[in-house]
Amino acid sequence: MVHLKAIKNQLPNEIKALFSELKVTQFLKQAHMEKQKGYSVAILFTFLFSLVFKGKSLNQVLSGRESDQYMKKDTVYRWMNNPHNNWRLFLLRFSASVIEKLHSLTDTKTHIRTLILDDSTFYRNRSQEVPGLARLWDHALKQGYKGYRMLTLGFSDGYSFIPIDFGLLSGKKKVNQTIAEKDQRTVGAKRFNESSRKMPEVALEMVQRALNQGIYATHVLMDKWFTSPKMIDQLHDMGIHTIGMVKNGKTKYLFHQRLYKLEELYAKSTKEYTQEAIISSIVVKPSSGKNPVKIVFV
Repeated sequence: MVHLKAIKNQLPNEIKALFSELKVTQFLKQAHMEKQKGYSVAILFTFLFSLVFKGKSLNQVLSGRESDQYMKKDTVYRWMNNPHNNWRLFLLRFSASVIEKLHSLTDTKTHIRTLILDDSTFYRNRSQEVPGLARLWDHALKQGYKGYRMLTLGFSDGYSFIPIDFGLLSGKKKVNQTIAEKDQRTVGAKRFNESSRKMPEVALEMVQRALNQGIYATHVLMDKWFTSPKMIDQLHDMGIHTIGMVKNGKTKYLFHQRLYKLEELYAKSTKEYTQEAIISSIVVKPSSGKNPVKIVFV
């Protein structure tokens, strides 16, 4: 006998109130997450969310002594693997709603609203048949691994961080060439096709989706893997500025009608003797870009 009441009461009372206030069920419906029979989407999502508070994995709960109180494993996995579930749309709209509530808590004059782009390793060394699985290089640990590059976009106002979007990107050395879905119209198939695209292209689409959803931010914060004159210009065309680290590479910058490399600009930059970390700064124009930039040496 499955106890539906027990499943509904998995969350602490405070979290139940939060789910209601943030309209989680409503955003699940907007993301086209539906089930024709059996457990509702709301119950399945609540159950999965409750695992965070239990400190147990899905397998531990559904295989443990109290497994008769819950649904079967196949019920959960079928829903999670449904290629029509639009998790990207759910996260985007849910996050936009939360960010709107946060805006009233801080002052735009003292706290810059930023979107943050970053990528990290996503290890799947034990997997074999996951679509798009590739052999990649971990620059931090200086070793190869099997998995994906996980590209993430988040929002911050200086106090809070809210995740907005993510993508799993593959590489050229594919471990498995299996196609995710035969029906290319599904969300799963679109995700699979996205994994073979270049990271800057996917990153720009993420930022555009966030802005289209009404998320207010004045800057995009990113590290040197993303910062390039082309990326800065494309973000500027979207109406958003860039704060990013710059690689000391071959890019040259126009200053007083002459081109200089990054290390050459330091000698010509304006020194700022302050107690902060800023040493000097200079306004230049990248040789391959159309918008001026301010380079800050720290």
